[in-house]
Amino acid sequence: MPLITLIPTSVLWGYFAYMAIDSLPGNQFWERILLIFIHHSRIYKVLERVHASFVESVPYRTIFMFTIFQIVYFLTCFGVTWIPIAGILFPLSMRKSWVVHHDIPALFLGRLMELIARTMKMK
Repeated sequence: MPLITLIPTSVLWGYFAYMAIDSLPGNQFWERILLIFIHHSRIYKVLERVHASFVESVPYRTIFMFTIFQIVYFLTCFGVTWIPIAGILFPLSMRKSWVVHHDIPALFLGRLMELIARTMKMK
């Protein structure tokens, strides 16, 4: 363990940042975030490239709403960890994720969520 203490912290942070950025291409969540910024009339350009199969079968609006929902939930969980007094509530946000997991089919059509989930399991 003393060997790792010889590596400067900034080098470790840089390495982890590089690994995080390097893993973004091919990440479904990242691709759906990028899809938000593509105008609806230009979706055909996405279909010309390599893409997840659900892009063809799930309506754009559903993909958009599901991605926004995930971004808000991600930022909520991340924000709770950065606020010192609220950090104690982090286990509650994890518990709520289990409840939300079962409520998502009610918010979005369950069949469409199955298509997205099936694509996620194939990778």
